[in-house]
Amino acid sequence: MDYNIDLFYSYYYRNIGI
Repeated sequence: MDYNIDLFYSYYYRNIGI
């Protein structure tokens, strides 16, 4: 479940607007 972290982080970061 570490390969999904990259995707999740990318999506989350984009959602935050950083």
